[in-house]
Amino acid sequence: MTAGNLATAARLSPAATTAAIQRLSAAGHLRREVDPADRRRAAVTITPGTAEQLDRLYGPIARAGHALLSRYSPTELALITEVLNAGRRLQLAEAERIRTTPPTPH
Repeated sequence: MTAGNLATAARLSPAATTAAIQRLSAAGHLRREVDPADRRRAAVTITPGTAEQLDRLYGPIARAGHALLSRYSPTELALITEVLNAGRRLQLAEAERIRTTPPTPH
């Protein structure tokens, strides 16, 4: 993943993303390598040790989630997805409304 893609996915500014990449690289969690698709760009990858740690921490959650979701039909999963996406859109819209609402004078 490029730094630009990472910034977009994390909703961070390019400067904040660069700082985070530098800190995580210095701590041994990330590597910056030439992007094989475009040698002018750098690709950011996690180190094998970090990948193992993430799998140890989050792998059980992923496996439990897959086991839970495997009980539902494709039609039921489509409805669940629709409800979750609608709830996410609602929360994002309300968060934006709250951010842009001027404070009430006391």
